[in-house]
Amino acid sequence: YLRWAREKYAIVERPAFPLFTRIGFDLTVTSIYVPLISGGRIVIYDEVTSGPDLALLDVIADNAVDAIKLTPSHLTLLHDQDLAQSRIRVMVVGGEDFKAQLAASIQERFPAGLKIYNEYGPTEATVGCVWHRYEPVDRDKLSVPIGVPAPHMQVYVLNESGQLTPQGVPGELYLAGESLAVGYWNRADLTAERFVDNPFSPGRKMYRTGDLVQWNRAGQLEFLGRIDQQMKIGGIRIEPGEIEAALSSFPGVKQTVVELWDRPNATQHEAEHYCTNCGLHSNYPEADFDDDGVCNFCHTFESFQRKAEQYFKTL
Repeated sequence: YLRWAREKYAIVERPAFPLFTRIGFDLTVTSIYVPLISGGRIVIYDEVTSGPDLALLDVIADNAVDAIKLTPSHLTLLHDQDLAQSRIRVMVVGGEDFKAQLAASIQERFPAGLKIYNEYGPTEATVGCVWHRYEPVDRDKLSVPIGVPAPHMQVYVLNESGQLTPQGVPGELYLAGESLAVGYWNRADLTAERFVDNPFSPGRKMYRTGDLVQWNRAGQLEFLGRIDQQMKIGGIRIEPGEIEAALSSFPGVKQTVVELWDRPNATQHEAEHYCTNCGLHSNYPEADFDDDGVCNFCHTFESFQRKAEQYFKTL
């Protein structure tokens, strides 16, 4: 993995990477070893002992690194930062679903030439094994594709019967190759469940990620969510990620979350109401409305909002 990552991410001579997350966080494999095997250096930021960890803001303010590896959650901290003079030329994003809108926003705020990579890989496959460089054509998607396998890895998208799925058909992602772990330490049961025989390469193993993906028309893998997040309504399998993608395609919709609510005691005779403040439907679990038609959730939010504003003031 490191030999491959050095070739992809160490694009300047003697690159500097920041170490600003806890040492046990698997993305530190990239942050520590890629600069060291490239003749570069690590800029280390102290761990905080209390309160929120905002070390990323110090990394940006110091402007002392050429490349950085971080999560989409980290990136959301940069919305109000002045990034026009940033020295960072390579950004490796991983660990979470990387929304295309966030990627586009970051690309615009940094100097021209910034390379943003979406790197996918569970700890069981040594952090990074599938990758994609963000391109402007990706901005209209819900999420940045996770891309194609690295040269030292193989990927398989299989249905419930263990058959390869065609383009556009969701399936579970399986990983195989040189970076695959042997198994879990002292957990033979879990190892047998997750590291299974590879029917496409006899005598070798592949890892069941539990992640739902599909091949797009460009031959790239797209992340759809977790297998255990699939919904079954009236016997039909529903992918919440597909519903989110459809909702997000409407102008003005920035973020969507789809959840399945089961109301076994609901009746068809209940009168329908919508909150006059937020529009919440009356069939939402535990929803109550006052005489003005405002829901209890709005009242709760307003109460917490006042307290939060009094306590936190400004950043």
